[in-house]
This record gives sequence, C-alpha cells and structure tokens, in this order.
Amino acid sequence: MRRRRGHEALVIRSNLAPDPSSCEFTADDASPFLSRGTLHTRSPNPYLLAPLMESRLTAMMGQESVRTVSLMGAKIDLAIGPITVEDAQGNPTFSCAAEGANPCFGEAERAQLATAAVTKFRSLFSAPLPPNGGLVAATFDLIPTQAIREIERKAGALAAGARLRAQVVATAKVYGKVGGGEVESLPFTYPVTVCSDCVVTVGKACSDTPIGFKPRAGNPCNPFQDGAVDCCTNGAALVCPAVGTMP
Repeated sequence: MRRRRGHEALVIRSNLAPDPSSCEFTADDASPFLSRGTLHTRSPNPYLLAPLMESRLTAMMGQESVRTVSLMGAKIDLAIGPITVEDAQGNPTFSCAAEGANPCFGEAERAQLATAAVTKFRSLFSAPLPPNGGLVAATFDLIPTQAIREIERKAGALAAGARLRAQVVATAKVYGKVGGGEVESLPFTYPVTVCSDCVVTVGKACSDTPIGFKPRAGNPCNPFQDGAVDCCTNGAALVCPAVGTMP
C-alpha cells in the first residue's frame, strides 16, 4: 500500500464532551471538550475517547468525494505512571514513576505489555472525513480495562480506606485511506487519571435506597469516567447510576 507521510492530511483537535443526556457528539468548533480524563478503577468498560478530527486536505468543487478520508482507526501508545497509594490517613504507602530510579514497569514488563496489546494497540472505528476543513466526530477505546488491572497488580491489594491514583498518558494517531494511500494524523496526547476515589460515590444498598432517589447520572457513555455518578450496591456489584428499590 502506498503510504502518504503528509501529516497535514488530518489533525485531532480535541476530546469532545458528550451531550449530558445521551452518548452523542457534535462535530463543531463550538462544541465543549475535555482537556483531561478520569477513570474509576471499577469501570467495566475501557476509557472512551471522542476526538474531533479536522481535514487539512483541499478539493475543488465536485472532487470532494475523492479527497474524503476513510478513517479506519487509531494507533495507541500508553505510558503508565506515576502510580501512588495513600492509606486512609493520607500517608503514602506505595509509589512508582513512569521512568527513573523507581519505574513502575521494567523494560521486560513494558515489552510484554506492548506485545499483549495492553499499552500498544490499534483501536478500530470507521468514519468519513470530508476535505476543505471538514470535521467529524467519532469514538474509540483509549485505555483498555487490562491496563487498569495491571495498575492494580502493580500497586498491590488496597487496605480499607486506601486510595490509588495512576497517571496514564495516551498518544493516539488516527489513520485512514484516501486516493489509494494511507494517511496518518499528528500525535494527539491525552492524560487520564485512573483512580479508586474519583467519579464514583457509593451510597447505600439499592434495597435501602428510596425509589424516588435521583442520583447524579455521570457520563452517559460510561458512568465510570469523566464526571460524577451516585451508585448503590447490589451484593458485591455496583449499580451506576443508583436505582433505589426501597418503597
């Protein structure tokens, strides 16, 4: 396949914020966006990125279709660290860095995580990006749940009341086809904090929560990321947003 190295073909402008009532995004310069992310460690789903992408290709009138980029996916690289754990009194009990004297993952571990598609992988999606400054919004998985599990494994079991926080810096390059060749965007770097004490507020058991309770609903795409959600418990499971069953 003939590959075009012109990074000017497209660029990721920002990570769009969803409509508060639905997991929908508007491809518009004026749309609100997020400058960083948060993801709770109990999230059952990957962190979802919603990039606003802009074409830098030009086309004469009537030639727009042949200059439309058929987007195919994103190439993702994750850098994990630092990771810190504090006890219930706020005293540090564990820490490691992305690099340096106390790295979170050694060279062999990093290679293994990349080979296992935990920190280096392709996240697929499909969308058309028209030329002449055209915009399109799409979504793709940025941080897999396996990365969360690796962070928890490295930090070790948490004592009651302990808090875990980890920085994950994701670099994404969106790619696609146009004119028989492949184009790729400039790198888009986006930080996400993975944490055990953010986003989610756990209340009572669902059976002890009144039917009329109105919880904070959180992010409509994934209530465990980028927002605030009130949850109740159903045995060992979390129900987010909370659904009260007590009359």
